[in-house]
Amino acid sequence: MSLFYETLTKKENLAFKARKKAFKKGKPCAICGRIFKPEYMMVAHIKPVSEIDDWTALYDQTNWEVRCIGCEQELNRQAQLEELKHGEN
Repeated sequence: MSLFYETLTKKENLAFKARKKAFKKGKPCAICGRIFKPEYMMVAHIKPVSEIDDWTALYDQTNWEVRCIGCEQELNRQAQLEELKHGEN
């Protein structure tokens, strides 16, 4: 869990989760285009959270996209492989 969530009160955390839930409802995965049940879909930040200085920007829905869990896992796997490649050189 990111530091962002740790800074939120319980009420703010629930409100943010509700906003993300509403955002992803009925939307296809931005990568594969398929629609799954909401529990298999997630909201991801287009610009990584690690590159966002102002945490209020995390609420910016123009930086959000819906991804299915499978595509998100594959993106993370590819990123880890790239890190390993660059670490070996």
